[in-house]
This record gives sequence, C-alpha cells and structure tokens, in this order.
Amino acid sequence: MKWLRSFSSRWLSRGPVQQRYAFILCPPYCGSTLMSQILASSKNVSINNPEGTCEGQTLPQVREHLFVENRWDENLQIDWPLVKRVWETHWDTKKPVLLEKSPPNILRAKQIEAHFEPAFFFAMWRNPYAHCESQIRRNRNSPREAAGFAVRCLNLQRRNIEQLDQLLPISYEQLTNDPDSFVQLANSYLPQLGSMRIKGSFNIHNMLGRELDIQNLNREKIAALSIQELTEINSVLRDNLDTLDYFDYGLIN
Repeated sequence: MKWLRSFSSRWLSRGPVQQRYAFILCPPYCGSTLMSQILASSKNVSINNPEGTCEGQTLPQVREHLFVENRWDENLQIDWPLVKRVWETHWDTKKPVLLEKSPPNILRAKQIEAHFEPAFFFAMWRNPYAHCESQIRRNRNSPREAAGFAVRCLNLQRRNIEQLDQLLPISYEQLTNDPDSFVQLANSYLPQLGSMRIKGSFNIHNMLGRELDIQNLNREKIAALSIQELTEINSVLRDNLDTLDYFDYGLIN
C-alpha cells in the first residue's frame, strides 16, 4: 500500500498500566469475525460479545440503540456514555485489551475515539467483488446495490486510515494469506495483545457453511458471480477507479 509505511511511526506504546480499547473497523462479510476470533484467542483480550458474530451492537442492553434499521446512517445519534457503560459490564476489565467488533463502527470511528481512551483500531477491507458476492447471496442485494455498498465501505475505510492516529490497516487478503505476519504486525502495533492462535479451525460464517482453517476464499466467491452480475458490478466500480487503486484493486472483466 502506498500509505502503509507511515503507520509504523504512529504505533507508540502509551505505558504499561492503562487498559486499551481495541475496535475492529470492518464491513460485514469482510473477515471481521475471523479477526475477532484471532485477537480474542489471546489470554490478554476480553471481547464484549463472544457469541455468534461477536458484535457488541447486538447485546440486549444496547440493541435498541445500535442494532437499528438505520444503523448505516451517518447521522444516527448514539448515546456513547450509555453504550460504554453497558459494554464495560460485558468486558473482563481485568484484562489489558478490551475488544469490540460491530460493522457500523466504520462510520463512527472518530466518535468512538472521543469516548474511549485510549482507542486502538484495526481497519480491514476486502476485494470488492468478493464483498459483492456475499451481499448478493446473503442479503439478496442487486449487483449494483452490492457494488455501491462495497465502494462506500472502501471510502469509509480510506477516511479512517487518513484521519485516525492509532490504526493498523490490513486487508482480508493479507490476513488470510499470511496470518503469521498479521500476528507480528498486531503485536508491534499493540504489544499488550500477546500470544494468539492462528492454527486449527475457526467458527466463522462462510460460503462453505462449515468451520475452516484460515484461508482466502476470494477465488471461490468471485467464481460464483455470473457474467451478468460482473457486468453490473463493473458499471459501478468503473466510476470509482481511484478508490480501487488506493486499495490496490482493479477491474475484473
């Protein structure tokens, strides 16, 4: 990535005693559940919702505030003091890293940064064609709707990358193709994480419907797209080539 080298200078420890809030910024169907399970495998990490998709937004006490129909509206007002109080009852606050993963967080990273101190962010994204396949298959989105949402998420991540000081940017492809490197990067960024598990099967949502070891499923997902779907996706992506280029992606004909 053109901008990745600049991040190493930002990864500064803030001392050994204070707890760290760690937020995964990742769109749905882009690998956030896998990343959360890797991070949460450390004995030093507490995740606020270890069940299902591991999303703090679905906890009963905050669901009516966060998991609402318009949760992808940037103008949605969040009562962050309330959310923080609830999440802290679900975290094991004796552990040095408190982890949260809810996809709409990518909209509200600056708000989160203002209410959780110190906040550390893991920003992840995925090949937009693979992202579209999941939306078409699982949400019944049209190819154009799926492509529009995929581009929107990439642009939100670009904003986060450019605006947040404490952030580790990594793609789904980097994580799945070289998980050892991800663990090394994560510990360089946030040393309090400690040892994590990357071997064996993970209980993640995937198109094969079973537990898998860490692997890149983009090839299978893109192959599942029809020619017509590819054509419609490209009609949107072709108007956003600078966004694709920023993340080192290109059009598939």
